[in-house]
Amino acid sequence: MNQDEHTNKVMHLAVDKTHKLWVHDWGNKNAKIPIITIHGGPGGQSKDSQKNLFDPEKQRVIFFDQRGCGQSTPNGSLKNNTTSELIEDISLIADEFKIDKFILTGRSWGSCLSLLYAIKNPSRVKALVIGGIFTGSYDEIEWLNN
Repeated sequence: MNQDEHTNKVMHLAVDKTHKLWVHDWGNKNAKIPIITIHGGPGGQSKDSQKNLFDPEKQRVIFFDQRGCGQSTPNGSLKNNTTSELIEDISLIADEFKIDKFILTGRSWGSCLSLLYAIKNPSRVKALVIGGIFTGSYDEIEWLNN
């Protein structure tokens, strides 16, 4: 994901002794309700085309690459890379940017992580905007594998 005139900050955030997440703060820093967007996958990454879904004059969006993905390091690592840890990372990112409540958005695997995060941390989630819903159920996984 390229930086542009709407980039506020790009960083690698250490979330444990092994993993550093690539994080991109983009858009209007004074937006009333920030958005954290979660890419699909597992194994996906943030892409510039995702910016087309948002208005940088009105919205603040935090993009990030999940553990082992995209520009996060170490790339491809499965060590300490569980669903629970991925969910915790969302809070660590929000805390880093001093964001108490936010909108979560994601598609596919990103929708699954968004739903799980909202269940575990309902007081932090102002709204969910999800698509291509994937819940990780046995039936869904079987359908994908056939």
